[in-house]
Amino acid sequence: MSSALRGIVFDLDGTIAETFPMAIDLVGRTIERHGGGTLTAEEVIAYFGPTEQGILRAALGEGWEAAWEDYLAAYVPAHRMCPRPFPGMTEAIREAHARGCRIGLVTGKTATTGALSLEVFGIADLFDGVEGGAMDEIVKAERIATLLGAWHLRPDAAAYVGDVPGDVREARTAGVAAVAAAWSAFADRDALAAEQPDLLFDDVASFAEWLDGAACPG
Repeated sequence: MSSALRGIVFDLDGTIAETFPMAIDLVGRTIERHGGGTLTAEEVIAYFGPTEQGILRAALGEGWEAAWEDYLAAYVPAHRMCPRPFPGMTEAIREAHARGCRIGLVTGKTATTGALSLEVFGIADLFDGVEGGAMDEIVKAERIATLLGAWHLRPDAAAYVGDVPGDVREARTAGVAAVAAAWSAFADRDALAAEQPDLLFDDVASFAEWLDGAACPG
């Protein structure tokens, strides 16, 4: 890991904000409204990985496009369940941005919904790029590479911050530092640690302290 990171790429759900309850509720209600039955939270979570479009297609088959339109219409109002990032996250991102860091978002969600969340949280102006997932596979490593290419940064000058073991693996594939976020109530710290990330933080405050010293120090 470079001693002076120039780019920080974030996951969204469980990393920037505690959006999982919102996502579980909204996905579940959308599937139910479109004839997919009433799912438990565990059943909804089992679909997670692809974009919301991929989830709806897997759950509903034909007709998923109409469900996606309903989901998208309800997406911003659903943020009443999660109106802001984790405490301290906005300040940490804002300070890194002010020092000249390139800040990006690579999420498993669609780029559309990822960008909408940043707008709701009032931090969209701090991000230099938003990349979403795919309907059929995990593509975070490729999306991280896309951002780095646009920023003209080498992988060893960047880090990816995410809250699930797959995020650590995707960071490794992309060649960037893997920073594990274990501050979500849904994070599995032991599973994150088993992936041997470069760094693992249990709270936003300790992450922000590290970020202040490691990213774009003048």
